[in-house]
Amino acid sequence: MPEVRGSREAAKALAGIHDEARPYLAGPRRVVQIRSRALVVTHQGANVVHRGDDGAWRYEVLHLWT
Repeated sequence: MPEVRGSREAAKALAGIHDEARPYLAGPRRVVQIRSRALVVTHQGANVVHRGDDGAWRYEVLHLWT
């Protein structure tokens, strides 16, 4: 996956990950959480997520190993 910057580019890049042919399941190996942010390390990459006021977790940074 190429490096992308900004929410529009990220949305376009992530759209291909979440299709039926190539589902993405994090399968966390390690999670470090501090308040409403967490670092999730997986076999496929590392993610930073944020819990919103509604309680849902959302990606802030998604980095997949190549």
